[in-house]
Amino acid sequence: EAPSVTLATSEEFFPEEHLEDARPRSGMKMAFMNMANSIIGAGIIGQPYALRQSGMIMGVALLIALTITVDWTIRLIVVNSKLSGADSFQATMQHCFGKSGLIAISVAQWAFAFGGMIAFCIIVGDTIPHVLGSLFPSLRDMSFLWLLTDRRAIIVLLVLGISYPLSLYRDIAKVWTPFATKYSLLTIE
Repeated sequence: EAPSVTLATSEEFFPEEHLEDARPRSGMKMAFMNMANSIIGAGIIGQPYALRQSGMIMGVALLIALTITVDWTIRLIVVNSKLSGADSFQATMQHCFGKSGLIAISVAQWAFAFGGMIAFCIIVGDTIPHVLGSLFPSLRDMSFLWLLTDRRAIIVLLVLGISYPLSLYRDIAKVWTPFATKYSLLTIE
């Protein structure tokens, strides 16, 4: 029996699986939203506490100083990327600092993602069981559903049901492509 062949005209052919250039890429808007989510995401949770501890005047002064520092840093990264001719942050680090720069940025990005994952687990574990327990008081007495009010069970459930499946994609643009295509929110370039 002859092996099956997938034709480019068939519905089972996905060029992004075969060609690196055919993979969906996020545009400038999605890159900006991803960066804003990274910067604002975890920081917004601790901001009221930081303002309370530092005071209103010093807190606002620190926010302004941090905004100027972040803007300056991002501008330096863009200039450095243009000068090195690289198209990604990893390639820029490798061009400027060699293999050790690539390893350093890979470890730093892993630590940032790991910290975000831990923060997600803590926030989910501290909020969801209490909310579900308050909304449905009899949930704690049910035979199997009491797990929805248990901190560790909720963390495991949401990590295995949401975080892990989303992290399986190699390219984050693939996560949003089916949703955005269905609702016409994103134009793939």
